[in-house]
Amino acid sequence: MPDRLVALRPFADDGDAAAVVRASVRRAGHRLVLRYVLAGPAARAVLPPAAEPMRRDELWRHTCFEAFLAPHGGEPYWELNVSPSGDWNVYRFDGYRAGMRPEPRAAAPAVKRHRARCGTLTVEAAFDMGGMAELAHGALDVALAAVLEAAEGTLSYWSVVHPADGPDFHRRDGFVVRLGAAA
Repeated sequence: MPDRLVALRPFADDGDAAAVVRASVRRAGHRLVLRYVLAGPAARAVLPPAAEPMRRDELWRHTCFEAFLAPHGGEPYWELNVSPSGDWNVYRFDGYRAGMRPEPRAAAPAVKRHRARCGTLTVEAAFDMGGMAELAHGALDVALAAVLEAAEGTLSYWSVVHPADGPDFHRRDGFVVRLGAAA
């Protein structure tokens, strides 16, 4: 089944009105596949150079794609970060911004980056969820987000919804994408 891309929108006046940022999440067996597509001015975001992928902190300080996952109705949640360079991280939280720690069961995702002739950038990351039973099988509430760095170093914050006065991807009322239980 093809991905259903949802539109991300910038927080307040953070982004160029002509920019297009779309994202999707789907299950492929025990993998969770995230896909981000940038077009128009968004495709000109500053990208870290491709390198040997590593688990790194603070990816959000530059262009980074994020997904926040919570078992439907549960309080704990996980934050998945992936840089277009292939760097990544997964954090677990006990509740809203509480108890943050690296998720030791997470493995490096397979990351693909493609720039089309028209300039559109697509980044896809496949995270193996087999070792994280809480996320591998049941229905999930998901927030899809992106942080884009402009040439002058400013950051814009993109999400399906922005339920707060400032960009805050951790708020549960922003987990509006529903992913059904694994087949």
